[in-house]
Amino acid sequence: MYTSTLYIGIDVSKSKHDVAILDEGKKLLRRPFVITEDRQGYEKLLEIIGYEQHRTQASRVVIGMEATADYWRNLYHFLLESTGEIGRFHLVVINPFQSRAFARAELRRAKTDPVDAREIARYLVEKQPRSYSHRQRLLDYIVDLDRQLYAVKKQKSRTINRLRHELFKVAPEIER
Repeated sequence: MYTSTLYIGIDVSKSKHDVAILDEGKKLLRRPFVITEDRQGYEKLLEIIGYEQHRTQASRVVIGMEATADYWRNLYHFLLESTGEIGRFHLVVINPFQSRAFARAELRRAKTDPVDAREIARYLVEKQPRSYSHRQRLLDYIVDLDRQLYAVKKQKSRTINRLRHELFKVAPEIER
């Protein structure tokens, strides 16, 4: 069996990722499988991709994953850096609303992780989204620090307001 492109849909979650591999005809090449959120799981994924690429003689591999919280970042950067050559995989990061809308438009109601992985792969086959424009990991760290700083400022405001409220209960004359 020969195909020129493999489409790999990954349903990302906190501790595991469900993976489905389709060919250009939307045929499932193997049962959806699970990898763990660690180096061993990532290497297992690379091993399976290599095997399927060799078996089908695929010249192109498109990997898509949803941008679920920050859970996708580790896997994305691993795939980007471990291949040695950036062009080996076409990495696509999908907005979860897009993939959900796609599944709804196809009248899919089942909501399990393996089904989601397959729907992501089908989305890749049908919509042919462009690859994610890579930004340096340092920028991700800066964005994370900015979010944390914002959260700390928000918590500070809540604490000050709560203390004022409690102070007003005990000594209302101070508030004036």
